[in-house]
Formats: sequence, C-alpha cells, structure tokens
Amino acid sequence: MPRLPKKNEQPAPPKSSVGTRRSTARIVEKLPDFKSMYVNDIQVQTTPWDVRLILGRIDDVTEDEVPILKVVQLGEMHMSPQMAKQLLMILADQLAGYEGRFGPVLLPGSIQQKI
Repeated sequence: MPRLPKKNEQPAPPKSSVGTRRSTARIVEKLPDFKSMYVNDIQVQTTPWDVRLILGRIDDVTEDEVPILKVVQLGEMHMSPQMAKQLLMILADQLAGYEGRFGPVLLPGSIQQKI
C-alpha cells in the first residue's frame, strides 16, 4: 500500500518511464517569522553572480506636474541566475495557465507597448 504524504509534505511526482531519474519527496517547513506580503513594485539588480529582487509596495503617488511614487520597501530576495531563470519559466507557465482559464492579463498601454 502506498505511503500517504505527511502534513506539509508534497507527494513525489510520478516516476518517469524514460531514463533513470529518481523521484523525491518535498518537505516544506515555514519558519516562525515567515511573512506573506503583497507587492506592486519590484526593482531588479544583477551581477555576474546573482539576481536581487527588491520588493516594495506603492504607498502614495503625488499629484505634482511630474507625479512621484512613494514606495515602501518590504524585503529583498537574492538568487543565482540559474534560479532566476527557473523562476521566469515557472511564472511564464503559471501565467499561461491563468490566461487559458480567465483570459489575457491586460497591462497599461505604456507597458504593453514595450512587450
């Protein structure tokens, strides 16, 4: 009889019939200070060795002739370029699935023109 996954343990993916790749289980543990946050501003910095994402939330926009955004920085993530590329692939896959179910994600015109 197959073993059921424990709480917070992801079931192992099905074994591939191609090659000798082994499946592994994934155990997820949240630290006591784990935080979930909403971000609507991300700054990206790169070096040859890592990618840094600075996560923020737009707190205010002035109504001056040239509007100024007030951004509250909430945290940052550092990762290898390889992990950044994996994240890009995962996000593209997730967004494609989202758009398949709910329709296209529309961006403001100025951003859409850059894509």
